[in-house]
Amino acid sequence: MLNSSEMAILVALKRLGKRDGIFPPIMLTLKNQFEDMEYNVFFQHVMSLQDKGYLKVASGKARGLFISKEGFALAEALEQEHIPMARLVTLV
Repeated sequence: MLNSSEMAILVALKRLGKRDGIFPPIMLTLKNQFEDMEYNVFFQHVMSLQDKGYLKVASGKARGLFISKEGFALAEALEQEHIPMARLVTLV
């Protein structure tokens, strides 16, 4: 089960990938959507999402983020059902 921060990160990643042809979004681009979260906490959530198979973090300095088919499907469902709109408005 995902916590609310992981849900918000997954939805934000899906949105970033669709907006302005940004692909793949990089770690810092996604992190900028969560200014209230410390980088280390954010990174732990991202790595948890990777461990669960919802996304892949590329190695190297840029650290591109690739959302899996399962992650995309879950993000679509979360966007429609579970994430409060007030939180999503601030993300992208």
